[in-house]
Amino acid sequence: GLIVFGVRVRTGAYVNLGVVFFLALVVSRYFDQYWEYLPRSLFFIFGGVLLLGLGYVLEKKRRQWIAKFSQEAV
Repeated sequence: GLIVFGVRVRTGAYVNLGVVFFLALVVSRYFDQYWEYLPRSLFFIFGGVLLLGLGYVLEKKRRQWIAKFSQEAV
């Protein structure tokens, strides 16, 4: 919700904070769901790949939103 609010009011700080909270939620849910089911090595391999992919996508979107905000402010 904070990411959507940041996009609507065109404030990069809210978008960044929303991304941080979203990533914390994803990491906590990942640990809650899969810690018991996977051997430890597979757990950390899949977790790392998931975080790298999610981080790449979110950073790309965040940069697009911030660039859009700065262009509209001019």
